[in-house]
Amino acid sequence: MKMKFFSTTIQLIAVFSCLLEFSACKKESLMNHANASSNANAKFVIPDSNLVARYKFNGDTKDYSIYHNDVIFNNAKPAPGRNGKDSNGYYFNGYTSYMRVKNSPSLNPTKGITLAAVIRPSGFYQGECHYNRIMQKSFDDFTDGRMELGFSDQPYYNYEGCDAIVSEDHETFYGSYGNGSYAAGASAISDYIKADRWYALVYTFDGTTSNLYINNVLRATSTQPTTFTPNNDDLLIGKTLNPSFPYWFTGIIDGIRIYNVALTEDQVHNLSNNFDSN
Repeated sequence: MKMKFFSTTIQLIAVFSCLLEFSACKKESLMNHANASSNANAKFVIPDSNLVARYKFNGDTKDYSIYHNDVIFNNAKPAPGRNGKDSNGYYFNGYTSYMRVKNSPSLNPTKGITLAAVIRPSGFYQGECHYNRIMQKSFDDFTDGRMELGFSDQPYYNYEGCDAIVSEDHETFYGSYGNGSYAAGASAISDYIKADRWYALVYTFDGTTSNLYINNVLRATSTQPTTFTPNNDDLLIGKTLNPSFPYWFTGIIDGIRIYNVALTEDQVHNLSNNFDSN
């Protein structure tokens, strides 16, 4: 009887030991999974201090970053956004519609830049030099502290100058950052734009390299260092400050974000996939 009891006790101890070992292994596995998940998520994290402007355009023109760079003037009209919901974007008519954001230190990032926008062009600027500006902070293309996102039909075909006829079949996205004509930039050579299609654009510059992503795909890279001297110009959305070369944008803008750093490729992909998220 004692032997049977002893044997049973040994068996119970062995079972309990196995359970403890299984529990410990399972706990370690869960911790490893959690750590791996945490590390994976960490590469997407962008500190709030790096987002200097975020315009959701969901029925308002407030800046949802911590810097409160709100739009101070707007005559664009509410329009359906990329998700099809009413008033989730703003329509710019290409000749009078624009937005204005007052200059601030946060809108003069000197270490790098990310300019991001979701847009649906519905026409192309027919005026001199053919540019279309989604956003720009500088009086013109020769001003220090220039940053801009837009598209044009030059120089990737037989461009014959500012007075030539616009080639609507050769409109190409670009982004730039830096001092005047020495600014760094990247243009997507073969991604010719089609009217009335949605595009998610992200331009980054890290001090040396410019990258341009279109619909979550890296489409252009350029290596060119530049300097950036802050200016006192307001940020304009839908046109430039120069009345002689306004470069009006025609179409819908669903949202805009500006960061004072160049986002990594992982962060760009995460942004492109979740641009509309609150």
